[in-house]
Amino acid sequence: MKNINRLLIVIVILIVTIEVDAQTYKVKAGLNLSECKFTDAGDEGVTMRSGFNIGFTADYPLKNRFSIETGLLLTSKGYKEEANVLASEVDLEIQLPAENFTQKTDFLIYYLEIPVTLKASFDIGETKIYGAFGPYVAYGLRENNSIENYYNDEVHKTKFNYSKGRRTVNRFDYGLVFGLGLDYGSVLLGLSYDMGLTNLFSDSDSDSNVSVRALGLSVGYIIN
Repeated sequence: MKNINRLLIVIVILIVTIEVDAQTYKVKAGLNLSECKFTDAGDEGVTMRSGFNIGFTADYPLKNRFSIETGLLLTSKGYKEEANVLASEVDLEIQLPAENFTQKTDFLIYYLEIPVTLKASFDIGETKIYGAFGPYVAYGLRENNSIENYYNDEVHKTKFNYSKGRRTVNRFDYGLVFGLGLDYGSVLLGLSYDMGLTNLFSDSDSDSNVSVRALGLSVGYIIN
């Protein structure tokens, strides 16, 4: 939490100290492909979860070819996992024999995200190509998560959400974002990679150290 507060302070300072008379506004939306990195457990069986990103950004020019871009995004990130587990290791409503069965996890969180990136842009004819790097902070608004246990043709499904008072993951996330893209006229195309640094399960009973990774593709419109 202290790291998040410090990062928020840095972001606010960057925004208020930049000249605001020449900014460029953009709206964009696109697709996310995300997964989670398990540092003290294997990633076997973990696959990408599709999601979305939508929001607006403002680009504040600095000297030469550099600028600072920030904004507010609504984005969804998560992962899918399929694993063979022992019935004795899972908390189910009924008792099952200690045999292997299949467990499927669908993990998705909707975030409000604020990125702040330093951009370097290069003009090639009428096209502007850029690279970007910087931090982001995010707040989890809602979970849409479930676990399905398959045993003898039966399915035992459990859902868990913030809104139901069962806090299973951290609401806050922060990390680094890398970006590439191009602007052509009023149209933009961007590719980004979010590398989360938060342990998503640090306030639950899980011993797993899990952080989110997300690849995003977006298209948008430059307002001015």
